[in-house]
Amino acid sequence: MKKITLEYLGKLISERTNLMKQREEVKQKLTRTENEVNIKNKIKEEKELDELIENFLKLKQIDKIFLYRLINKIEIDKDKNVYIYFNFSKLNHINENLDEFIKIEELLNI
Repeated sequence: MKKITLEYLGKLISERTNLMKQREEVKQKLTRTENEVNIKNKIKEEKELDELIENFLKLKQIDKIFLYRLINKIEIDKDKNVYIYFNFSKLNHINENLDEFIKIEELLNI
């Protein structure tokens, strides 16, 4: 049986401490990298959306392919309410708040 010396135990504790620090640093780097990727994806999506809207406004007639790029799906419930799900999260936020926009418009018209 091998004896564990205080010196060896001190080295183990020191290595453990160093590994825990390295682990924390890697976690922080991963979080920063994930945030950077999310920001880049958001910027890319916003650019695509801007380009799509710009092209949409230039069109005299909307074709099927253009609608496929813009709309993910359309649902109609039993009460014949129409729900449009767009391929861009920004547009979906507008869709989610549509009732509020309608109320505001009604108030402005009064």
